[in-house]
Amino acid sequence: MNDSITVRVGLDSYDFVHPSEKQTAVHVQIPEVARATYLLPAEMFHGLTDRAWPEVLDVAHQYVADSGMVSDSASTAARSAIRAWLLEDPNRDGLQAAWEEDQASRNPVTRKLMRDNEHLLARVAELEKANAGLDDLRIRAIDKVEKIRVRLDEVERAYTFDTAELKREQDVLKERLHRAAMVQVWKNEDGKRFVFVEDLAPALLGELTGDLSLTVFRASHDSIVMGHYTTREAAQAHCESKVRQEEPEGSIRHLSWSADDIGPEAEYELHITPAETGGLIRGTGYVVTPLEVSSAYDPDGDE
Repeated sequence: MNDSITVRVGLDSYDFVHPSEKQTAVHVQIPEVARATYLLPAEMFHGLTDRAWPEVLDVAHQYVADSGMVSDSASTAARSAIRAWLLEDPNRDGLQAAWEEDQASRNPVTRKLMRDNEHLLARVAELEKANAGLDDLRIRAIDKVEKIRVRLDEVERAYTFDTAELKREQDVLKERLHRAAMVQVWKNEDGKRFVFVEDLAPALLGELTGDLSLTVFRASHDSIVMGHYTTREAAQAHCESKVRQEEPEGSIRHLSWSADDIGPEAEYELHITPAETGGLIRGTGYVVTPLEVSSAYDPDGDE
């Protein structure tokens, strides 16, 4: 017995006593169940050849029940097993599917469609395999992009740190140059100016001495101190930020600084040029004042 469900309807002589008389034979094979043959009247042949297999077996079982057909015990047991098997809906559906597949295999057009379908299924399997490869490639690409993003973040953080460090070094250098500029200048007999290396070296090397001082810049508003900075630009930025927060959005055309005096000790006040046409420039009360801070206590200095 092979592994396929088959039902075959034939018309032939199966009676050795009356060889001229023909009968309709229904041969049934259900793997793992039974194999049996039903002998029916010849006139039933044409009514069964084109019917679905479940219907053929229904007719065969009904004929056996109605006719009181007597058979050997093995045949009776086989037919009973097949009838019981067919009562289960999944089995009946399987028998119907087997008949449809058998019909398709017998039709040339259907056979071609089945072959084409097999080719399509194979192609779909190839595409699914290729798509799985693309998914893997896409995952690896995403992983590489993420690694690059992480690396860029690291570079950006390092750049930010290096930039801040460079700014600090620049501030230190500016302060040293400022201190160097404040070293006492001497004149010789010819009137030429000069400085002593001993006086200049500590300032350039960043070594504080008792006779050197530092200039800081105080940001204030109406005598209220907001902060002290090592550069005038930083103090002015603080004042400008406060003014932009206080003034209505879009009301400022320009911010400018002006002083009543000139020189390194001049005090600068922040002024606003209004955005409205014909508006007058006005002071804000925000002032940046340079202050000299000594690096050491001078007992002879002003109290």
